[in-house]
This record gives sequence, structure tokens and C-alpha cells, in this order.
Amino acid sequence: MATPLEARWDRLLILGRRPAFHHQFTAVVLAGFALGTLSLVRATEQAAPIATQISPANPGSLQEGIESAFRAGQKKVVVPPGTYRLAPSGNRACLIFSELSDFEIDARGVTLLRTDPTRGGIEFNRCRNVTLRGATLLNETPPFTQGTLTGISPDGAWYEVRMDKGYPANFDDPRTGIAQPVGYLFDPKTRQWKAGAMDCFFGRVERLGPDLFRLFFKKPFEPGTQPAVVGDWMAFRGKGGTDIHLGGCARMVVTNVTILNGGGFCVHEQGGEGGNYYSYQVTYGPKPSGATNEPLIACNADAFHSGGVRKGPTLENCLFEGMCDDGVPIHGSFALVMEGAGD
Repeated sequence: MATPLEARWDRLLILGRRPAFHHQFTAVVLAGFALGTLSLVRATEQAAPIATQISPANPGSLQEGIESAFRAGQKKVVVPPGTYRLAPSGNRACLIFSELSDFEIDARGVTLLRTDPTRGGIEFNRCRNVTLRGATLLNETPPFTQGTLTGISPDGAWYEVRMDKGYPANFDDPRTGIAQPVGYLFDPKTRQWKAGAMDCFFGRVERLGPDLFRLFFKKPFEPGTQPAVVGDWMAFRGKGGTDIHLGGCARMVVTNVTILNGGGFCVHEQGGEGGNYYSYQVTYGPKPSGATNEPLIACNADAFHSGGVRKGPTLENCLFEGMCDDGVPIHGSFALVMEGAGD
């Protein structure tokens, strides 16, 4: 049972765990009271180590600062507001956190700006009861592209598209482009998916100029079956990393987070005990540098995706718009039934 002095000390640890020196410190305090010689200055010299300073001027301090705060026993870290230009390490996400528990990352007023859209944003691996609050995730270069339909083959074999200024003209780039792109028709008057149009699956792309491409369909449309006309707008999926990935996690909270120019799955939980809570938005990002047209889509694929967690997610007060695929798919493991017998 805690002594009155220990109880008062515990109440002071509002944001932290008990430090390793807790019992030693208590003994020193008791001895000091007994001798009447302990000074407050001497006692405060035993404080917990200070976490690494986090600053937008040093984006690399973000990962190190959050991890050092957790190791120091803090229950919460407040990230200084500002824009953090994040460059990924190798082929993984920009920020990777493993084995965090009972911890909060308060990132209100923080923009996480990814410089490589093919890489992920944040990974949480085997974390429990961790809250991510208030961050905005933005890809500096959209991981998708868009343009204007300038030509249609009479036999339905191809479309010609001129890419919009400021958007990637990279179909033939092996690292960032899509050699067999998927595209969508948009009505320039409404900026919405064109009524009656079907998704366009292309099997080959031919570059005709710096920003002009001829895209050949995998299976040509019969004339008159697709309501496309010259001047329609088109958007195309690209290569993008998952914005927030939760692998093998439990009781996580993602709240007041905004995802702009989303990558693949904007939020993807996979495996673990689950029971996670989400309240966030996926919406259209700003125009990229040099562009004159606003983005037609908000992300490449699903706004949210849940697979194989033991307890399903809670989604509340979310806004999902402009995604090219599912809003909220939730599933177990996919499998093919090879044989059945009996009942």
C-alpha cells in the first residue's frame, strides 16, 4: 500500500509512468524529512529525462522525439504545429512506430507532407491503446493524375489524353507511373464522375508528346456504349503508399485526422485484436504546384479498409469523398473453397 508521500508523488505523474528511480527517490525524501535537510532543488534534479526536441525545421526529429518521449515514460507527446517535410527511409513508410502502448500523439496543427507519394505515411505495428490526434497527411505530388480527352478512336480502341499542368505525366515511368492505367471519365461542368460511364482499363500507353498520351483499351468499347466526348476530363489512379497502416494493433484511436491526395488505402487496419476507433476525413487536396485545375479525385483507392481483425472497427463522424474505390470494406481472410463434402 502506498504511503501518503508516495500517493502525492503519483498524483504529480500526470503524463508519465513511474520512473525507475521512484522507490529510491521516495526513500531519499523520507530520509530528508527525517533529517530536515532535503531541499526542493535537490529533489527536482531527479526528474525524468527530457524527450528529444521536435521541430518542423528538423523533420527527422519527429520520429525520434515521439519515440524518446515514450521511452521516457510519458503518456502523451504534443507535436509542435507546423509542416514537416517527410522523406521515407528505404521502401517503407515515413514514420514507423512499433510496440507503443497507452500513449497519445497530439498532432493538432501539424501537416505531414510526404515528398515521395509511392511510400506510406505512418505505420503502427503491434501497438495498443495509442491515439493519433489532429494530424493532416498530404502528398506533395498527387499519387494520381488527370487530364482532358483530346481524341477518341472511331472503333473504340483508344483515347488520347493531354495531362493537366502540374499533374504527373508519368505513365511510362517505371517507378512512379502505371503502364496499364485505370481511368475515369468526368463531366467538366459538374466535376463529377460522368453519368453512364464505365471504368476504363488500358493495356498499353503510347507517348505522343511531353504531356500527350494515346491509351489503348485492354478490351475496346463498342461504338456508342461509352458516353465519352472530346473535352471530357479524365482522372487516373497511380502508385501510392498507404497513408496510415495499423498492423496487429488493438484499441487504437485515429481522430480529427485529415488525409489529402491520399495514396492507396488511406487508412488500413490489418490483423490483431482490433476494436479500433476512427473519426477522420478523406477529401480533395490542394492544386499541385503549377496546376490550374483542382484535383478530380481525393485518393487512389479505399478511404478505409479493414481486414482480419478479431474485433471490428468503429467509424464515427467520418467524411469520405473523391475515392476511386470502396468507402468502408470490412472482411476476414480471403480464401478459395477447393472442396466440400457432407453437410
